[in-house]
Amino acid sequence: MASPGILSGVTEPPVRAEGVRSDALRADEAAAALAMSMWPRFAGCASGGWSRQEPGVSAYCSGAPVWIFNGVIAASVHGDPALVAELLDEVAGAVPDFCLQVRPGAHGVEELARARGMVVGEQEPLMLLEDRDRLASAASVDGLVIRRLRADEVDRHLAVVAEGFGAPVELFAAWASSDLLGSNDVYAHAGSVSGRDVATALGIVADDHVGVFNVAVAPDHRRRGYGAALSARTVLDGLATGARRALLMSSEMGLSVYQQLGFREIERWSYWVPPDAPED
Repeated sequence: MASPGILSGVTEPPVRAEGVRSDALRADEAAAALAMSMWPRFAGCASGGWSRQEPGVSAYCSGAPVWIFNGVIAASVHGDPALVAELLDEVAGAVPDFCLQVRPGAHGVEELARARGMVVGEQEPLMLLEDRDRLASAASVDGLVIRRLRADEVDRHLAVVAEGFGAPVELFAAWASSDLLGSNDVYAHAGSVSGRDVATALGIVADDHVGVFNVAVAPDHRRRGYGAALSARTVLDGLATGARRALLMSSEMGLSVYQQLGFREIERWSYWVPPDAPED
């Protein structure tokens, strides 16, 4: 598992018992899993996509014309701003649409973003779940049939994601592929009603965590518990592989859904973008 010591370049602290782990340590470990393992897996799906990991910093580039799909993650609050700047230059030289993901407390990186004229495009909470008690009941909804998709069914996942987010499916095609779903540690589910796919989610297992991504529900099937059901099933499958906790970055719209499943916010990340960046 990547550790705060590896991320920050300082000596790793002694291992603590699970019951007394601090939220700061939980956040460090979750950030490492996201930045060093999960986001690079997505970027690698795209033709010509790439990622680069350095101590405390991760860069990823899918080439898609959406700023969230390309960028740099300051995974450690002690990350070197000069290294962040180097990776930002590399991403900015490849695509016009990109972002800088910054954790709270990374003041040097925030100063770098301001000096470059970047602005905060949005903020999202990093949420963790360690108690599975509510998941089984949430994953079962009358009339909703949840099925794990085969690698060659990635188009079914992408179609629901595009419908749920109201964007062309081509935007998301660079962010998930049959090769990605063909991995043992990456999977997607579709939830169908009367034979129609109306909800979906994708999970990635890395560094003792299962990450929940691409949760989407067709607009005419919302507020029926389908998003919660797909999220719960994604977490349960990840925990069944040996992961000990689940993580996700939530939108404001999904915050209450995840809280009801047992996720809790441990910190809030800022997404810095160029001043002329279009709204996603």
